[in-house]
Amino acid sequence: GLTPGGQYKFKVKSECSSGSSDHSPWFSFATAPEINQNIISIKAFPNPVNNFLTISLGIDEFKGEIIGKMVDFTGRTVWSQSFAPSDLKDFQIPVAHLRDGFYQLQLWSKEQIANVRIFIHH
Repeated sequence: GLTPGGQYKFKVKSECSSGSSDHSPWFSFATAPEINQNIISIKAFPNPVNNFLTISLGIDEFKGEIIGKMVDFTGRTVWSQSFAPSDLKDFQIPVAHLRDGFYQLQLWSKEQIANVRIFIHH
């Protein structure tokens, strides 16, 4: 099989009942490097939520800038923000304007990722 971060080359030749073609020139490609992300668990409460969702995690959990996003069941982004790890001690997201239903909250940095399903009910 292929390995992450590998360099490969190939050529093509077709064969059918009426004959075959010459080999093509060599083509080369590289596979993407391996992404080694650590999955982090976060606290998001209350869940179900109706007005403000509170996110809480240890300051040392994430390193570097964090990007946060909440998406609805169709994949549409309903909230996004970037912030420093120290901002996530007890961070609140207003959700009163969102419709009832399930949402996916995603937080990620260069090396870490966290996901939690949220249910909004008014």
